[in-house]
Amino acid sequence: MRLWRRMVKFPYRFILVFAIAQVGQSSEPLPLLPDERVVDMLPASTLPWQFAEISSQVDGLVTEVHVQEGNLVVQGQPLASLDSKVSVAAVAIAAAQAAAVTNLELAEIQSSSAKRQLARVESAHLKNAASASELEDARNRVAESDALVRQAAERLDHAKAVLQHEQAKLDEYCVRAPFDGSIVRIQVRVGENASRSKAIVTLANLKKLRADLFVPAKFFGELRPGMEMRLEASAPVSRQIMGQLEYVEPMIDAATSAFRCVVSIPNENQLLPSGFQVRWCTEKSQDSHDGALISSR
Repeated sequence: MRLWRRMVKFPYRFILVFAIAQVGQSSEPLPLLPDERVVDMLPASTLPWQFAEISSQVDGLVTEVHVQEGNLVVQGQPLASLDSKVSVAAVAIAAAQAAAVTNLELAEIQSSSAKRQLARVESAHLKNAASASELEDARNRVAESDALVRQAAERLDHAKAVLQHEQAKLDEYCVRAPFDGSIVRIQVRVGENASRSKAIVTLANLKKLRADLFVPAKFFGELRPGMEMRLEASAPVSRQIMGQLEYVEPMIDAATSAFRCVVSIPNENQLLPSGFQVRWCTEKSQDSHDGALISSR
């Protein structure tokens, strides 16, 4: 009865304990095989495969936050909006100018009329009914009207380009997700000022984790991208997990006599938290005579 009263009074405390227990027991530990040992190396901290503190491209007042902490979002999804009244007005003006085709239509009508007049003058000139100067004037009018058509078309193209520019500026007032992920934290609230130097939200892709392992130099040449790696994970995971080697840095650090390996860890169900530490488990057959580099579990 006392336990039940405590659960009712402090429900979140019991939910947290249950969640931590679930992370630690999400699957059975992989047993350390007889021919395996944990490499004596500095442990590597796991990180989200993708992580970003996202800020706005412009300064302004936050008018709406479209997400909440813990939400899953997809690339391109709006995260927050800033006050964009001035930019909206600029787009409206540019749209009106881009839609104004009257000048171009008028120039094309004048050009067609000048060309018909030229055809009549040329026919009359062949019959000696029009002078050479009249023919030249008719040709000049066609050239002028064609130039006016090109000028009107260029102005219209410029107006359309301005519209695209203003629309792109307007889009900067909407902060969007650069990749699929989870909203880890929201740093700015509605009514606060946002800037390019201040993060609005923190986004992380936790469906895959990464760890940068600094492996002793004696293993260089034995590790290849694509191979699976058995990892010993620290608390709260406290079990062995499997990862895949993504990259082997082709340089050995002289100070530490180690080289960097990037390992990815599948986490599609997102039961593994970011931040726990891992070390690599290797086979005894790979051990060198230097026993100081290898420690048993």
